[in-house]
Amino acid sequence: MFRPLPIPVSRAVIVCCIIIAVLFVFARIKPGVLDVSKTLDRRVTSVCKSAGLRDGDVAREYTEERVLKRRHYIHLYREYDVPRSFALKKFGDALKANLETTRLRVTRADQRFAKGYDSAFFTIDFGAYEVMTLKMVRHGAQAKTLPQPVARKHDHPKVAIIIDDFGYNMNNLEKIVAIGQPVTFSILPNLPYSKRIAKEAVAAGYETILHLPLESQRKDVKEEFDTIRGGMTKEEIRKDLAAAVASVPGLSGISNHMGSKSTEDAGLMAEIFSFMKEKKLFFLDSLVTQKSVCRSVAQDAGIRYVRRDIFLDNSMKPDDIRAQIAALEKYAFTYGHAIALCHDRKATIAVLAEMMPILESNGIDFVRVSDMAQ
Repeated sequence: MFRPLPIPVSRAVIVCCIIIAVLFVFARIKPGVLDVSKTLDRRVTSVCKSAGLRDGDVAREYTEERVLKRRHYIHLYREYDVPRSFALKKFGDALKANLETTRLRVTRADQRFAKGYDSAFFTIDFGAYEVMTLKMVRHGAQAKTLPQPVARKHDHPKVAIIIDDFGYNMNNLEKIVAIGQPVTFSILPNLPYSKRIAKEAVAAGYETILHLPLESQRKDVKEEFDTIRGGMTKEEIRKDLAAAVASVPGLSGISNHMGSKSTEDAGLMAEIFSFMKEKKLFFLDSLVTQKSVCRSVAQDAGIRYVRRDIFLDNSMKPDDIRAQIAALEKYAFTYGHAIALCHDRKATIAVLAEMMPILESNGIDFVRVSDMAQ
């Protein structure tokens, strides 16, 4: 009877086999990046198209990698500008129905109302992972909140335009530089492109400020992961501030991103302003609440302060943005100065490129926002 010859196995061979086996097992169980974005995009887009929306109705979108319990996963954000007649509840029901046969679930649906518009937020989860935030903004008539001038009281008013929310991508940088006007780049901290945008903007001669995430009164919006909140210790606040400032090199000031709760908190803002005084930075109050205490606290802290007069793109429709820029012009000629906030969005940048030369020819002097801080 044939018997196989015994093959001597050395200790080194055994050790190598064990190592290979361990590596094989580790490779199988090592968590990769959870990415359901293709399936998610296909299903959400299908529901949107059935509701009458098209790619051109997307006002803003981006993809980011998040971490939950050491597992990396892809999160999508998409924002649609929808007509007044758009049925938000019906859309939400259709979205839930479309996802029923998958492991994707709509876990939250909130609606918020404000003057001139209302919006709906849909959060979609895949198991424990929040893989998409979908926002629908439905606009009505623009609220008339600005005083209506009867005559041109100033020949060459100064206007500063600040563009918020840079840091997610580099999409509009070249288009803004091509406008050739001294807009201010307001950059969110610690995002993938925060440092790069700051460096390139400063190199091109533009002013940059930090768009600092602060705590909001609202619970229906998702805050940035590094948001400064009430109840934090002095050490925690200063540590987060230092990291945020370091991520936007060359900055000259700070503005608040959200912050309707924080900017009403004199103690918290005093701590922030104390740090800013050491860094010789000014503060731009986005004025997201009429109860902001920032002017008086900044005065006590001895830092320069300036506040927003008008938002330009609460609506992402080009005609609505044009109307707000016209209101900005009237305000400036009435009071001799104006400060406007808008956002890093394709439609906004296109309208600015169209209308800023017209305003300049009418007598508007565009300046840096730091030139108006006192």
